[in-house]
Amino acid sequence: MRMHADQVAVTVADARRLLPPELAGRPVRPVASGGTVNAVFRVGDDLALRVPLRPFGGDLREPAVLRALAPHLPVAIPRPYAHDAERGWTIQQWLPGLTPKSDGRGGRALADDLVAVLEALWRVPTSGAVPPARSLWPHPVVRAAIDAAADELDAAATLTAWERLSAAGPWRRPPVWMHGDLLPGNVLLRDGRLVGLIDFAEAGVGDPARDLMVFWHVLGRSDRAHVRRRLGLDDDTWHRGAAWALAQALVALPYYRHTNPHMTASARYAIRAVLGDESGRVRRSSLP
Repeated sequence: MRMHADQVAVTVADARRLLPPELAGRPVRPVASGGTVNAVFRVGDDLALRVPLRPFGGDLREPAVLRALAPHLPVAIPRPYAHDAERGWTIQQWLPGLTPKSDGRGGRALADDLVAVLEALWRVPTSGAVPPARSLWPHPVVRAAIDAAADELDAAATLTAWERLSAAGPWRRPPVWMHGDLLPGNVLLRDGRLVGLIDFAEAGVGDPARDLMVFWHVLGRSDRAHVRRRLGLDDDTWHRGAAWALAQALVALPYYRHTNPHMTASARYAIRAVLGDESGRVRRSSLP
């Protein structure tokens, strides 16, 4: 099902035409996923071809990013094999694993694994890194998304939460590395433990709050509180993370509601998680 008005169809035959000669004899098969950016194909058993679903006009920084980050991270990330900077397709190592569900049951072990990978990212030297182009979603976009999903949201409460969270103070320390799109579909588990991260297309340096949004997608409230204590984050950074989670989910919900059940289920859970945290914060602050 088409997710984007300008989405292009990518067939197995199209995928085969992109393979370099040494891979021409390998089997190619499509991979069903909840992804929104690329069509994904297995190339043999150990490689994956990703082809943009929309006309490519971005910055193909990912191969260089993967090489820079791989030595520093405690989990696997794909090894780049080949790419086309003009058309945006990449061939990478295929990493096995299951993606977590957005049901709050990720548990303490996954919480600790995510903390470890974020702390490792934040320690990576930032010399030569290119900051991500996108900042927090602008207010008019988020307000429009709330209006578009008003049939299943408490629009007033959602807008109040968004305005409070997005007013958090900025990151004032040196920029750090971040994944940039740390959502359930880019997290790989084995037996409930984090074993890999994929899709570093938006990775770069900046405000670490952007990567915190994963905690509202895969963890329950008590595990989020545990994460916050372990990371030692100040209120502003934590609230910016919640703002990222809420904005991403609000924009995704009406856009993918009829085309991508994985994305919309994750968005609905994240919205409930952020609003639940905010409701508890308001109740606590009103106590005498």
